[in-house]
Amino acid sequence: MNYAQRYVANGAAVLDERGPKNWRETLRAERGRIDVYSMSDCVLGILYGGYSVGRDTLWPGIDFTQGDALWEIISRHGFDYGLEAEAEELTRAWVELLDADVLV
Repeated sequence: MNYAQRYVANGAAVLDERGPKNWRETLRAERGRIDVYSMSDCVLGILYGGYSVGRDTLWPGIDFTQGDALWEIISRHGFDYGLEAEAEELTRAWVELLDADVLV
């Protein structure tokens, strides 16, 4: 398992615990739209109508403008990236996760 798959697995676990009940079905229906590089077409954008809305809903009370909170929390859950190439890898990992769910 590479870093993108690990981070996406972390994000899926958070969504299973605190996300919309039907998050997997919603993302599967929007599978072709998923793009971690986009604020509106990223996983949180699709599920919550915007990246920041999703971030703040899943982690209420965290000030993401201070320190390393953005990287330590959001990025390590597959919702954000450091470099554009990482966004592409994370996008692929989300799609792979959804495809694997269908096969189970």
